[in-house]
Amino acid sequence: MIPVGDYRPDLPDFQNPGATRALNVLPSATSYRPLSGLVAYSDALAGRCQGAFATRDSSANVFNFAGDAGHLYHLDGAAWTGVTRASGGPYGTASDGGWSFTQFGDLVIAVNGVDAPQSWALGSATRFAALAGDPPFGRFVSTVRDFVVIGRISGFPNRVQWSGINNPETWSPSAATQADFQTLPDGGWVQGLVGGEYGIVFQERSIKRMTYIGAPLIFQFDEIARNRGVVAEGSIANFETTAFFLDNDGFHALIGGQQLQPIGDQKVDKSFWRTVDQNHLHRISAAIDPINKLYIVSYPGNGSVNGTPNRLLIYNWTAGRWSEAEVEMDLVYPSLSESSYTLDSLDSVSSSLDALGFSLDSRNWTGGLILLSAFDPARRLSLFTGPTLPATVDTGEAQLFPGRRAVISSVRPIVEGGLSTGTEPSIQLGVRNRTMDEVAWGPATRTNIHGECPARSAGRYHRARISLPAGAEWRHIQGVDLVAKPEGRR
Repeated sequence: MIPVGDYRPDLPDFQNPGATRALNVLPSATSYRPLSGLVAYSDALAGRCQGAFATRDSSANVFNFAGDAGHLYHLDGAAWTGVTRASGGPYGTASDGGWSFTQFGDLVIAVNGVDAPQSWALGSATRFAALAGDPPFGRFVSTVRDFVVIGRISGFPNRVQWSGINNPETWSPSAATQADFQTLPDGGWVQGLVGGEYGIVFQERSIKRMTYIGAPLIFQFDEIARNRGVVAEGSIANFETTAFFLDNDGFHALIGGQQLQPIGDQKVDKSFWRTVDQNHLHRISAAIDPINKLYIVSYPGNGSVNGTPNRLLIYNWTAGRWSEAEVEMDLVYPSLSESSYTLDSLDSVSSSLDALGFSLDSRNWTGGLILLSAFDPARRLSLFTGPTLPATVDTGEAQLFPGRRAVISSVRPIVEGGLSTGTEPSIQLGVRNRTMDEVAWGPATRTNIHGECPARSAGRYHRARISLPAGAEWRHIQGVDLVAKPEGRR
């Protein structure tokens, strides 16, 4: 068997140890798995989603929030309810900006860098309102230990400021409350914050760790990396003690707040920068799928219209493998499924069981589960629970018989799954006689009842392309078996 390896479009085609194409699939340790298409779950926001957040209160009740340029919303069943502040009018979120959210106890805090920070008391609020305590206007917010931290302060883009200890509504610098700020002298603008037991401050050209040390300094700032930072603020996503991000030279992971690891080098970095619309880097968003151990980046690539993201890069951090997908959306994020539904309460979603979008035994109705989600171009919250997307995976290119041409007479795709008639995998063979030539692809041949694709392809260098149609029910693409014999040396 010739396995389909790690997706590595940055390497030469010839003797590439990985796959030169892995489209609309999810990477796993030794195979590629199907990626489902988006299915709309909610109604539409009034404007393009520029930030979303999901959380639970202390009683485990689920809350999903979203924001567009002028408004904030709360998801009630399958409907977005406007919960914009009662006074002050619509918000003024910049078109190249967005909303950042955090939770402190039963308080959700949202900032957009333009308006006063907003707060929502879980379990009692019906609208967002200005956060008490005269907090600074800032672009990013996070919770670090017992403090709320705001970064890229208005007028001071290289500053972070934190609240009083255990009090997100106290902000005046004070030794007694431990509220204070730190202006970072180098590294450029703050590009994002990651909270937890310690804080990570991502800047344009530096990454710093903020560690609580108590009065009088409160936090100690240590530089983790110099001349390493974040070029697209929406690329930051974290899971437990690992944060993923995009720098000028590609994708990286920060592990344990101290160890930097390049994850896209010699794999997808060059391909990404070759295809991304660099005039719309602010449209990049990223999310974590903890169930499948995936870091997913949505970005505007080739064919994008007005900067609308139309491509995904998908990284499995346990396998260290990538894939790509073509899915148009406004933003990707991990939502939480709403409180569990009964058959009676499903009427709030749809009066027709046939129109629900998910089967009645789907986990989407059980409540409180983390679901990989996106806002589609129609501004609706959507889930990756539809039919499988059309999948294509290429093997690397090889000379099957060293120094000689080869004639391939049959190819057997190694694909697992309960495939029905009409959804069997098909095979195309790519061939060339000189590495300087462009590959010539033969016709696609569908698998017959014996699991083989008859072929006749002669040449020096070969590769195989495995394709499955949309809606096919399969589980793994692993590679191909070839029947070939050597030919002459010319």
